[in-house]
Amino acid sequence: DWSFRDDFLHSQRLPWVQGRKHFGHVQSVQDLTVLLLVDAGHLVATDVPEAAQAMLNTFLSGQPFLLPARQDDT
Repeated sequence: DWSFRDDFLHSQRLPWVQGRKHFGHVQSVQDLTVLLLVDAGHLVATDVPEAAQAMLNTFLSGQPFLLPARQDDT
């Protein structure tokens, strides 16, 4: 059993936005992050190449998928 299971199940799924583009939703607790990309099947890079590139760039740079909202984004 994962000790953060209940925390994850009760956590919010939040929009994943890069710049002004909404690519999907992210849900994260501790070291587990689940990213759901809009319109993506099992061939993500073929289905949504821009979102796939943003996902890889974020992951490889070590940046979090959940960032605090900036004032100019609201």
